[in-house]
Amino acid sequence: MAVVHVDGLTDAQLAALAEHIGTERNITIEYACVWAGILVLHFTETSASEKADVVTLVLRHLHEAGIEKGVEVQHVHVRATGPGKC
Repeated sequence: MAVVHVDGLTDAQLAALAEHIGTERNITIEYACVWAGILVLHFTETSASEKADVVTLVLRHLHEAGIEKGVEVQHVHVRATGPGKC
């Protein structure tokens, strides 16, 4: 999970991100507030095991959706899942 602040987030940018993410199977938009510029993205079934990996994934997806400026990843939570993990 990643909490991201996008300075000046617009409805058009959020729609572009939703369209981009709609084609992906391992990421969802859990929460979005355009007014505050806050996005909460949830990743599943990904190989990311470090915070830096998640930040890289977040920035790549935002870039591919055309959101490149004013991006700040504020919080990342990585939880190990799968066989043998609690």
